[in-house]
Amino acid sequence: MTGAPTLAAGRLYVPLSSGEEVAGANPKYECCKFRGSLSALDAATGKSHLEEITPSREPRTRPAKPAGGATLGTIGRAGIWSSPTIDL
Repeated sequence: MTGAPTLAAGRLYVPLSSGEEVAGANPKYECCKFRGSLSALDAATGKSHLEEITPSREPRTRPAKPAGGATLGTIGRAGIWSSPTIDL
């Protein structure tokens, strides 16, 4: 998590990112499996009301990098790096 959660109308909105976007620059790293997400939790109980994964499509396998590491293409990325803004 790099972005702080946002509290709005009794729900805590939690962004999720990954350091994989940096690791993906390594030609031997099998990139990119991680997908960002935004979760909405009930602030009083912790019950999950939403988990939106970005992007919604599964990553697709692409040709291997010249150094041998497989790649799933840029679709595997899309972390949410900052606090979400909520428009109620």
